[in-house]
Amino acid sequence: MKARILSGIQPSGQLHIGNYLGALKNWAEIQGGYESMFCIVDLHAITVYQTPAELAAKIREKIGRASWRERV
Repeated sequence: MKARILSGIQPSGQLHIGNYLGALKNWAEIQGGYESMFCIVDLHAITVYQTPAELAAKIREKIGRASWRERV
């Protein structure tokens, strides 16, 4: 049985090199070694005011940029 890992990213801003180096790159590297669950932590994003439409657009952007995931 593989160990489990849960990790999330906030949708509250534009993706940048810090997101890539801090999360996305690592997720891609470790996903085969763990039972991996990655998510967008949209409720965490409510600590910064955004209109509902802005937040929804940022969530969709993060999902769309997750195309690095290895196809099974």
